[in-house]
Amino acid sequence: MNDSYWGWIKLHRPSKSICLNSEIELLQQISNHISLAIFYKTLMEENFEKEIQLKAETIATKAKTQILANTSHVNEILNTAKLEIHQITSINTIFNLLDLFEKVIKQFIKDAKNKQIKLILNYDIENLPRYIKSNPER
Repeated sequence: MNDSYWGWIKLHRPSKSICLNSEIELLQQISNHISLAIFYKTLMEENFEKEIQLKAETIATKAKTQILANTSHVNEILNTAKLEIHQITSINTIFNLLDLFEKVIKQFIKDAKNKQIKLILNYDIENLPRYIKSNPER
């Protein structure tokens, strides 16, 4: 069948007996049913593989959509890429990191309250540097 399966059906009879047409037809019907079962199994396997592929593509599309949605709201990803290829110059200064944390939280607090989200700034002051040299805008 399609050059991928082959086999035979063997009928055991006494050596001098003759096969009846009804017996030959029965063997042909059995052969046809086996052939259909193999074809159905192959078709089901192909459909299963296509279903898995379709689900994977759907998940990938959703992930891509989410990334694009996040990117459109947070342009920092694009700015980081531009910075890496030297299209943006970063001006590094020394600033208070803890003050920057608080400014960022204050920037989003109104939106968070509107969405009934409580923002909490939690950091280990003992292990965090107080002042750092970087670009506070980035």
